Parts: sequence; structure tokens; C-alpha cells
Amino acid sequence: MQKGIQDFEKKHVLQEGFKQSGNHAKIEELNKLLSTFNLKMLKEIPSEKIIDEVKSKLNKF
Repeated sequence: MQKGIQDFEKKHVLQEGFKQSGNHAKIEELNKLLSTFNLKMLKEIPSEKIIDEVKSKLNKF
């Protein structure tokens, strides 16, 4: 659970940093990444796999 909170905070910090710097392309890229995670996918793909993939991409920002 702690890692989930850390990931949420990292997303928030990134969004705020991109907003303050006016980097709209990075905001859009981050939003697109986060939009890939939806509940419908969980019927076909294990949540761990989705979370690991999103976390990996999130760490590249």
C-alpha cells in the first residue's frame, strides 16, 4: 500500500511540475499513460502486470 501512495504522489508531483513549467506535451503524455489503466482491462490482464507496466513507464519521466 505504501508503494501505491508513493506512486500516486509521484504522479501528482510530476503533473504539478509540468503545469508550472508549461510543459503541456509531458502533461498529455502522462495523462495518456494513466488512461491506459482501466477496470475493463482487469477482466483479461492481471492487475499486477498492468501496474508493473505503468510504474515502469512512470519511472521514466
